[in-house]
Amino acid sequence: MKVHAAAPPEEEEEEELVDPMDSIRQECVEKHCANFLEKLNECNDRKFSNTSNKMRNLQIRIVTSGRSLEGK
Repeated sequence: MKVHAAAPPEEEEEEELVDPMDSIRQECVEKHCANFLEKLNECNDRKFSNTSNKMRNLQIRIVTSGRSLEGK
């Protein structure tokens, strides 16, 4: 009597699991947050576009702080 070994079961390929929160987050960024991010970037670009704006802001802060000290 011959005994035959059973063939090893074929390995099933597992599907890669996808976190649904990742797709929801990406969809939210693309649909809702993109407009806000664009406006924020426009404001930051405008504010920090050149050094004269930075210098003017610094001068305004210095003058404003000096006035508040003189009033006391």
